[in-house]
Amino acid sequence: MAGFTPDFAAHSRSLAVLVSFGWMLPNVGWNMEEYLSYCFACRFFYPCFGPSNASFVSSGFVNFKKSVEKLNNHKATDGRKEAMVRWAAWKMAAEKDWSVSALIAKHDEATLSENRCYIKNVCKALLLCAFQNVALRGHSEGQNSPNRGNFAELMKLISTFDPTTASRLAEGPRNAMYTSPQIQNGLVKTMGDLIIKDIVDEIGERPYCILGDETRDESGTEQLALCVRYCKPQKVGGPFVVQESFLGFMGLEDLDAEAIAGAMLQRLDTVGVDPSKCTSQGYDGASVMSGRRKGVHKVFEQKSGCTAPYMHCSNHRLNLCIQKSVKDVEKVASFSFVMAD
Repeated sequence: MAGFTPDFAAHSRSLAVLVSFGWMLPNVGWNMEEYLSYCFACRFFYPCFGPSNASFVSSGFVNFKKSVEKLNNHKATDGRKEAMVRWAAWKMAAEKDWSVSALIAKHDEATLSENRCYIKNVCKALLLCAFQNVALRGHSEGQNSPNRGNFAELMKLISTFDPTTASRLAEGPRNAMYTSPQIQNGLVKTMGDLIIKDIVDEIGERPYCILGDETRDESGTEQLALCVRYCKPQKVGGPFVVQESFLGFMGLEDLDAEAIAGAMLQRLDTVGVDPSKCTSQGYDGASVMSGRRKGVHKVFEQKSGCTAPYMHCSNHRLNLCIQKSVKDVEKVASFSFVMAD
């Protein structure tokens, strides 16, 4: 709008007739560079539809002899009325900072809030399934399936009382539902990482005992389960209690002492637990774990620089005693064989 003003000055005697019509002062402007008058609203806000009066919109008005008639006729046109409405809306937006950037920022903020609400509900459904140790997915997850699986049915339940979730499930983009197996695994891993972080923060600089046991899973992969045992106060200033926390599974390619101890140290380093604070070790009685010279506990002490005496796990010793004492009882032996298989 440079070079154009809606205010009037005595640039010409011809403007006197315009000044006499006070209702026109806010609406008719004067271009100082061209010495032409325009309808201020139509000059910048005239709609695309309908015929326009070029003299007030684009070419400029100079016929001041017929100004009263021309101005009254122009005032009555639909295009001019629409332009006045748009001008008023523009002024209101300018006063309330309804700029394009402000509106975009407001829309982005609302979208971000909705996305957070939706993903929070997805995490709640995942967390409940994980806590209850139930499968996420069903045999058939089609829309017409009577039972689409625990996760999908939980999301359906949440949508009955959460409008944001209901809208996203019904109308959201299919490529941003966050319900695929890959997304589920990623969210579960993220929640697991947060739990591990809380455990590590709880351990802090406290001494702890490390517990490990190796077994083969259903796929035939050797897995090492790693736990830590430490003392923590029940409440501020209260008595201490023994806390045992799980730090994760680690797949093993080799089953020698070097490989097992190395995997344990790598896991401690990954989660941020100081191995030098370890004060004891608890494993089963297998020779690879309990060997006096080259067992896992010795390799762990050498590599970590800590002094952590090894103790044969009491539960494992009890299990060995029971197995040995009942191995000659046919029914018990058969039961143990079936359970192990």
